[in-house]
Amino acid sequence: MDSVAWQVKELEKAVRVSERNPARFGLNKDEISRRRRWTSTTLQELEQIRDHLVQAETKASYPFTNPVSPNAVSSSAQSDDADAGMQDRQALLIRRQDEDLDMLSHSVSRLGQVGLEIGEELDQQGRILSEFEGEVDGFTTRLAGVRRNLAHLAKKSGLKGQICVIVVLIIVLVLLVTIVFS
Repeated sequence: MDSVAWQVKELEKAVRVSERNPARFGLNKDEISRRRRWTSTTLQELEQIRDHLVQAETKASYPFTNPVSPNAVSSSAQSDDADAGMQDRQALLIRRQDEDLDMLSHSVSRLGQVGLEIGEELDQQGRILSEFEGEVDGFTTRLAGVRRNLAHLAKKSGLKGQICVIVVLIIVLVLLVTIVFS
């Protein structure tokens, strides 16, 4: 139960991160709002399930609230009444246990559903991270190529090449200035 709560809190952190730059993760504001609502609702439901489990455990620890006192069983008629009363209490106790088990079953089913939803959310986050990683790898590759080209160009041109380029640019500048002012 604590593991599920931890995972939902981690998803809540991921939603907060995606709020800062939704375009980066391919999300819009509605999707982020939906995910934020889902995490808060799930955390509330987990808390309710935890409360139900504590209540069921408490009821199971103290099943007999009004046991029959030993002085009440003094005659055979009273004994028969006490037996009938005991049977009624046992039937009531069984019904309560059945209700508690039904609540527990519902809570476990809901917990399973929450687990499935968390799994789906984690899968989606994984796909988004994989796409982002691919984009970063592509960008890194292109950047490395540009760096290699610049290094090659700088090496190839050397000092003579740079001086030639500067001289040609100065000649072009002088020609442009004479055309503009003539």
